[in-house]
Amino acid sequence: MKFSRLLLYIFTTSIFISCSTIKIQVKEGHTFKPNKESELLHSFYLIGDAGNSELSKKDSALVLLEKEITKAKKNSTLISLGDNVYPKGIPNNKDKLYKLAKHRLNVQIDIVKKISMKNFVYSRKS
Repeated sequence: MKFSRLLLYIFTTSIFISCSTIKIQVKEGHTFKPNKESELLHSFYLIGDAGNSELSKKDSALVLLEKEITKAKKNSTLISLGDNVYPKGIPNNKDKLYKLAKHRLNVQIDIVKKISMKNFVYSRKS
C-alpha cells in the first residue's frame, strides 16, 4: 500500500512539474503590460499546520504570520487551513495534554484578536 501511494505521489508531482512554466502565459498575439498604478483589492493570508507550539512558546510559523498580518490592510482575510491543535485536537479537560492543547489554540486566537481583518478557520473532525 505504501509503495502504491509513493508511485501516485511521484506521478502526480511529475504531472504538475511538467505542466508548469515560469513565464506568464497570454493569448497568442497579445502582450501583458502590468498597470503599475493598480491598487491591491484584497490580500489573503493562508496558514496551516500551525498547532504545534510548545508550552509557553509560539510556533515560528505563527511568529512570522503575526509579523506579516500586522502590516496588512483592512481588505485582507486570514484563513486557517486546519491542524490547529496537534496531535488530535483539544482533549478532555482532565487529560494530561489538555493544558498544552489549550495553549496551542490560544496562541492562534491571540493573533486573530490583534487584527482587524476577516478570518476563517477550516477544521474537520478526525
